[in-house]
Amino acid sequence: MSDRRRKELVAANADLILASELSAHAYVAHFEAQMRGGKVRRLFYASSMYIARACAFLADLDPQAIT
Repeated sequence: MSDRRRKELVAANADLILASELSAHAYVAHFEAQMRGGKVRRLFYASSMYIARACAFLADLDPQAIT
């Protein structure tokens, strides 16, 4: 796909999103939900790695082997 065509599609998509106040609010809600979900996933992963490494240390295993 050419760069010009891609820019036209992006512009058309933006026009559709911003066409009405209702669609703009729906897009904002969708975007915020995606951002929250990503933050929660990263937080959950980090906390589960912390717990796994702590348990490995207690079980006399190498905590650095857990990735």
